[in-house]
Amino acid sequence: MYVLVSLSCDGQREPSLPLSTDSFRQILRTKVPVPVGRSISFSDIIIRHYSTNTTKPRAYRIRDVKRLLAEPTFDPQRPTVLYAHGFVELYTDESVRTVTRAYLKKGGYNILLLDWSNLAFGHYVVSAMDVEAVGNETGRAVSRLVKGGLSLGGLHLVGHSLGAHVLGATARYLAARELVVPSTSLVETAERSEARLTGLDPAYPGFYPALLGRPLSAEDAAFVDVVHTDAGGFGAPASTGRADFWPNEGKAKQPGCLSATVPLTYEE
Repeated sequence: MYVLVSLSCDGQREPSLPLSTDSFRQILRTKVPVPVGRSISFSDIIIRHYSTNTTKPRAYRIRDVKRLLAEPTFDPQRPTVLYAHGFVELYTDESVRTVTRAYLKKGGYNILLLDWSNLAFGHYVVSAMDVEAVGNETGRAVSRLVKGGLSLGGLHLVGHSLGAHVLGATARYLAARELVVPSTSLVETAERSEARLTGLDPAYPGFYPALLGRPLSAEDAAFVDVVHTDAGGFGAPASTGRADFWPNEGKAKQPGCLSATVPLTYEE
Protein backbone atom coordinates (compact mmCIF):
# COMPACT_ATOMS: atom_id res chain seq x y z
CA MET A 1 0.00 0.00 0.00
CA TYR A 2 1.37 3.44 -0.93
CA VAL A 3 0.33 6.78 0.50
CA LEU A 4 1.12 9.82 -1.62
CA VAL A 5 1.44 13.09 0.26
CA SER A 6 1.22 16.19 -1.90
CA LEU A 7 1.52 19.59 -0.28
CA SER A 8 1.07 23.10 -1.62
CA CYS A 9 4.15 24.82 -3.00
CA ASP A 10 3.09 28.28 -1.82
CA GLY A 11 6.35 28.55 0.11
CA GLN A 12 8.44 28.44 -3.07
CA ARG A 13 10.79 31.38 -3.38
CA GLU A 14 10.55 33.65 -6.42
CA PRO A 15 12.94 32.93 -9.31
CA SER A 16 16.28 34.69 -8.99
CA LEU A 17 19.86 34.18 -10.04
CA PRO A 18 21.25 31.83 -7.36
CA LEU A 19 24.84 33.02 -7.47
CA SER A 20 27.07 33.86 -4.53
CA THR A 21 30.65 33.32 -3.46
CA ASP A 22 29.65 29.80 -2.38
CA SER A 23 27.56 28.88 -5.43
CA PHE A 24 30.10 26.60 -7.10
CA ARG A 25 31.62 25.30 -3.88
CA GLN A 26 30.32 21.75 -4.35
CA ILE A 27 31.67 21.57 -7.90
CA LEU A 28 35.09 22.82 -6.80
CA ARG A 29 35.20 20.17 -4.08
CA THR A 30 34.96 17.46 -6.72
CA LYS A 31 38.28 18.73 -8.05
CA VAL A 32 39.99 18.32 -4.65
CA PRO A 33 40.95 14.75 -3.70
CA VAL A 34 40.84 15.37 0.05
CA PRO A 35 39.96 18.29 2.37
CA VAL A 36 42.82 20.37 3.77
CA GLY A 37 44.41 18.70 6.78
CA ARG A 38 42.89 15.27 6.09
CA SER A 39 44.30 12.11 4.52
CA ILE A 40 42.82 9.50 2.19
CA SER A 41 42.84 6.76 4.81
CA PHE A 42 40.14 4.84 6.65
CA SER A 43 41.97 5.58 9.89
CA ASP A 44 41.33 9.31 9.29
CA ILE A 45 37.55 8.93 9.42
CA ILE A 46 36.36 10.92 12.44
CA ILE A 47 33.44 10.49 14.85
CA ARG A 48 32.35 13.89 16.17
CA HIS A 49 30.30 14.18 19.37
CA TYR A 50 27.95 17.14 19.79
CA SER A 51 26.95 17.85 23.39
CA THR A 52 26.41 21.61 23.67
CA ASN A 53 26.70 23.31 20.25
CA THR A 54 27.21 22.64 16.56
CA THR A 55 30.49 24.48 16.11
CA LYS A 56 32.88 22.73 18.50
CA PRO A 57 32.15 19.00 18.67
CA ARG A 58 34.67 16.65 20.27
CA ALA A 59 36.52 14.61 17.65
CA TYR A 60 37.68 10.98 17.83
CA ARG A 61 39.51 8.98 15.20
CA ILE A 62 37.25 6.12 14.24
CA ARG A 63 39.64 3.44 15.50
CA ASP A 64 39.96 5.25 18.86
CA VAL A 65 36.23 5.75 19.27
CA LYS A 66 36.11 3.87 22.61
CA ARG A 67 37.62 7.00 24.17
CA LEU A 68 34.19 8.55 23.65
CA LEU A 69 32.79 6.35 26.42
CA ALA A 70 34.91 8.22 28.97
CA GLU A 71 33.45 11.60 27.99
CA PRO A 72 31.24 12.86 30.86
CA THR A 73 28.58 14.25 28.50
CA PHE A 74 28.18 10.94 26.66
CA ASP A 75 25.61 8.63 28.26
CA PRO A 76 25.52 5.14 26.67
CA GLN A 77 22.10 4.54 28.20
CA ARG A 78 20.52 7.37 26.22
CA PRO A 79 19.33 6.99 22.63
CA THR A 80 22.16 7.70 20.18
CA VAL A 81 21.82 9.19 16.71
CA LEU A 82 24.68 8.71 14.25
CA TYR A 83 24.43 11.04 11.24
CA ALA A 84 26.45 10.57 8.05
CA HIS A 85 26.83 13.48 5.63
CA GLY A 86 26.77 13.16 1.86
CA PHE A 87 29.14 13.62 -1.05
CA VAL A 88 31.59 16.59 -0.83
CA GLU A 89 30.19 17.81 2.50
CA LEU A 90 32.11 19.00 5.55
CA TYR A 91 31.00 18.95 9.18
CA THR A 92 31.08 22.76 9.16
CA ASP A 93 28.51 23.01 6.34
CA GLU A 94 25.10 24.41 7.16
CA SER A 95 23.48 21.21 5.88
CA VAL A 96 25.17 19.25 8.67
CA ARG A 97 24.73 21.91 11.33
CA THR A 98 20.99 22.08 10.61
CA VAL A 99 20.62 18.40 11.50
CA THR A 100 22.80 18.55 14.62
CA ARG A 101 21.04 21.71 15.84
CA ALA A 102 17.66 20.01 15.50
CA TYR A 103 18.75 17.08 17.68
CA LEU A 104 20.37 19.40 20.23
CA LYS A 105 17.16 21.41 20.43
CA LYS A 106 15.06 18.28 20.92
CA GLY A 107 17.43 16.96 23.59
CA GLY A 108 17.75 13.50 25.10
CA TYR A 109 20.20 12.12 22.51
CA ASN A 110 23.85 11.37 22.18
CA ILE A 111 24.55 13.11 18.87
CA LEU A 112 27.36 11.69 16.73
CA LEU A 113 28.50 12.66 13.25
CA LEU A 114 30.32 10.27 10.94
CA ASP A 115 32.80 12.65 9.32
CA TRP A 116 34.06 10.73 6.29
CA SER A 117 34.76 13.84 4.21
CA ASN A 118 38.34 12.62 3.71
CA LEU A 119 36.89 9.92 1.44
CA ALA A 120 33.84 11.82 0.19
CA PHE A 121 35.73 14.47 -1.81
CA GLY A 122 37.04 14.21 -5.34
CA HIS A 123 35.49 12.02 -8.03
CA TYR A 124 31.98 10.76 -7.26
CA VAL A 125 32.68 7.29 -8.68
CA VAL A 126 35.66 6.80 -6.36
CA SER A 127 33.68 7.96 -3.30
CA ALA A 128 30.73 5.73 -4.22
CA MET A 129 33.00 2.69 -4.54
CA ASP A 130 34.36 3.38 -1.03
CA VAL A 131 30.89 3.37 0.54
CA GLU A 132 30.82 -0.30 1.59
CA ALA A 133 34.29 -0.17 3.16
CA VAL A 134 33.49 3.05 5.03
CA GLY A 135 30.26 1.49 6.28
CA ASN A 136 32.06 -1.62 7.51
CA GLU A 137 34.69 0.49 9.28
CA THR A 138 31.87 2.41 10.94
CA GLY A 139 30.22 -0.87 11.94
CA ARG A 140 33.41 -1.96 13.68
CA ALA A 141 33.49 1.38 15.55
CA VAL A 142 29.88 1.00 16.68
CA SER A 143 30.66 -2.55 17.80
CA ARG A 144 33.40 -1.19 20.06
CA LEU A 145 30.91 1.22 21.60
CA VAL A 146 28.35 -1.56 22.07
CA LYS A 147 30.92 -3.69 23.88
CA GLY A 148 31.51 -0.66 26.09
CA GLY A 149 27.85 -0.40 27.04
CA LEU A 150 26.06 1.43 24.20
CA SER A 151 22.57 0.08 23.56
CA LEU A 152 21.92 -1.05 19.99
CA GLY A 153 18.20 -0.79 20.66
CA GLY A 154 18.56 2.97 21.07
CA LEU A 155 20.72 3.52 18.00
CA HIS A 156 19.34 5.55 15.10
CA LEU A 157 21.45 5.71 11.94
CA VAL A 158 20.60 8.70 9.73
CA GLY A 159 22.37 9.24 6.43
CA HIS A 160 22.09 11.76 3.61
CA SER A 161 22.90 10.99 -0.04
CA LEU A 162 25.99 8.74 -0.17
CA GLY A 163 25.93 8.79 3.63
CA ALA A 164 22.66 6.86 3.56
CA HIS A 165 24.34 3.99 1.68
CA VAL A 166 27.33 4.16 4.05
CA LEU A 167 25.04 3.60 7.03
CA GLY A 168 23.16 0.92 5.14
CA ALA A 169 26.46 -0.97 5.04
CA THR A 170 26.97 -0.19 8.75
CA ALA A 171 23.56 -1.61 9.61
CA ARG A 172 24.26 -4.76 7.60
CA TYR A 173 27.60 -5.18 9.39
CA LEU A 174 25.88 -4.97 12.78
CA ALA A 175 22.97 -7.21 11.81
CA ALA A 176 25.34 -9.91 10.55
CA ARG A 177 27.00 -10.23 13.96
CA GLU A 178 25.73 -11.13 17.39
CA LEU A 179 27.22 -8.57 19.73
CA VAL A 180 27.75 -9.43 23.38
CA VAL A 181 26.32 -6.67 25.54
CA PRO A 182 27.56 -6.23 29.14
CA SER A 183 24.90 -7.30 31.62
CA THR A 184 24.42 -6.65 35.31
CA SER A 185 23.46 -10.30 35.79
CA LEU A 186 25.86 -13.23 35.94
CA VAL A 187 24.71 -14.30 32.49
CA GLU A 188 25.80 -12.14 29.58
CA THR A 189 23.26 -11.63 26.82
CA ALA A 190 23.62 -11.31 23.08
CA GLU A 191 21.31 -9.23 20.93
CA ARG A 192 20.96 -8.71 17.23
CA SER A 193 21.06 -5.20 15.84
CA GLU A 194 17.79 -3.43 16.57
CA ALA A 195 19.07 -0.18 15.11
CA ARG A 196 16.79 2.06 13.09
CA LEU A 197 18.04 3.35 9.74
CA THR A 198 16.80 6.51 8.03
CA GLY A 199 17.83 7.53 4.52
CA LEU A 200 17.53 11.15 3.42
CA ASP A 201 17.51 11.10 -0.38
CA PRO A 202 19.83 8.08 -0.74
CA ALA A 203 22.15 8.79 -3.67
CA TYR A 204 20.75 7.66 -7.03
CA PRO A 205 23.69 7.63 -9.50
CA GLY A 206 25.48 4.30 -9.47
CA PHE A 207 23.14 2.63 -6.95
CA TYR A 208 19.88 2.13 -8.85
CA PRO A 209 20.89 -0.19 -10.46
CA ALA A 210 23.76 -1.15 -8.17
CA LEU A 211 26.70 -0.47 -10.47
CA LEU A 212 29.04 1.27 -8.01
CA GLY A 213 27.88 -0.13 -4.70
CA ARG A 214 25.14 -1.84 -2.75
CA PRO A 215 22.30 0.56 -1.93
CA LEU A 216 20.39 0.97 1.30
CA SER A 217 17.43 -1.41 1.47
CA ALA A 218 14.46 -2.31 3.66
CA GLU A 219 16.25 -5.39 5.00
CA ASP A 220 19.32 -3.56 6.35
CA ALA A 221 17.97 -2.83 9.86
CA ALA A 222 15.07 -3.56 12.18
CA PHE A 223 13.24 -0.57 10.71
CA VAL A 224 14.22 1.41 7.62
CA ASP A 225 12.50 4.60 6.58
CA VAL A 226 13.39 6.84 3.66
CA VAL A 227 12.49 10.45 2.87
CA HIS A 228 12.52 11.31 -0.84
CA THR A 229 12.80 14.99 -1.78
CA ASP A 230 14.74 14.73 -5.07
CA ALA A 231 13.50 11.38 -6.36
CA GLY A 232 14.88 10.52 -9.76
CA GLY A 233 17.27 13.47 -9.67
CA PHE A 234 20.18 12.96 -7.32
CA GLY A 235 17.99 10.90 -4.95
CA ALA A 236 16.65 7.34 -5.14
CA PRO A 237 13.86 7.07 -7.72
CA ALA A 238 11.86 4.29 -6.03
CA SER A 239 10.81 2.97 -2.64
CA THR A 240 13.79 1.58 -0.74
CA GLY A 241 12.62 1.30 2.88
CA ARG A 242 9.87 -0.31 4.91
CA ALA A 243 8.29 3.13 5.03
CA ASP A 244 8.91 5.70 2.30
CA PHE A 245 7.82 9.31 2.47
CA TRP A 246 7.38 11.50 -0.60
CA PRO A 247 6.75 15.12 0.45
CA ASN A 248 5.36 17.07 -2.51
CA GLU A 249 5.52 13.84 -4.55
CA GLY A 250 9.17 13.51 -3.59
CA LYS A 251 10.42 15.81 -6.31
CA ALA A 252 12.55 18.95 -6.34
CA LYS A 253 12.05 21.82 -6.15
CA GLN A 254 10.69 21.59 -2.63
CA PRO A 255 8.85 24.53 -1.00
CA GLY A 256 11.29 27.08 0.37
CA CYS A 257 13.85 26.33 -2.35
CA LEU A 258 14.69 28.59 -5.24
CA SER A 259 12.53 27.62 -8.20
CA ALA A 260 15.38 28.28 -10.65
CA THR A 261 18.90 27.07 -9.88
CA VAL A 262 22.10 26.16 -11.67
CA PRO A 263 22.68 22.34 -11.52
CA LEU A 264 25.20 21.15 -8.93
CA THR A 265 25.52 24.54 -7.28
CA TYR A 266 25.27 25.12 -3.53
CA GLU A 267 21.79 26.62 -3.89
CA GLU A 268 20.40 23.57 -5.67
